[in-house]
Amino acid sequence: MTNLIKSFALIVAFTFAAQMNAQTTAWVDAKSASSEAKEVHNFIHKSFTAFTAGDDDTAWAAYSENAAEVDPTGSITYGLPALKESWDAFMKMTDEKPSFTFGNVKVRMLTKDVALFSFDTEADIKMGGQQLGGKSQGVGVVKKSNGQWKIELDAMVPVMQMPEGQ
Repeated sequence: MTNLIKSFALIVAFTFAAQMNAQTTAWVDAKSASSEAKEVHNFIHKSFTAFTAGDDDTAWAAYSENAAEVDPTGSITYGLPALKESWDAFMKMTDEKPSFTFGNVKVRMLTKDVALFSFDTEADIKMGGQQLGGKSQGVGVVKKSNGQWKIELDAMVPVMQMPEGQ
């Protein structure tokens, strides 16, 4: 009987542990996030709000020194200095300051110090008199180091309509 009780207690403990793990590995919005995931949500919100407001210093401070980015054209840029240089070159090509919006941020904690995030974004960009930009889906990886979250990777994929089947 004692073994049966111990076995039952062990099964309950494993089930509880599995449930706790499942909750921390789900994609969550800010409303249903754990405290760690809320930290990431707040960090992403602060970083992206700075970006959309044109606060470059705050926006760039969100990236690690070795961060990488995949831009909507598929080009990959490595390292914070190169990211800044690429951004400055892009801004010189635009007719006017682009505007960006973001929302629907979801976070998935991989560990207490590493998380994935996804978001919706829309850009209004004018180059050479042409309207560019549009809707994109973004994803990224953040890592907490020395008590600070930093973006290690981000990528944006333009939302494109697929041709209808024949």
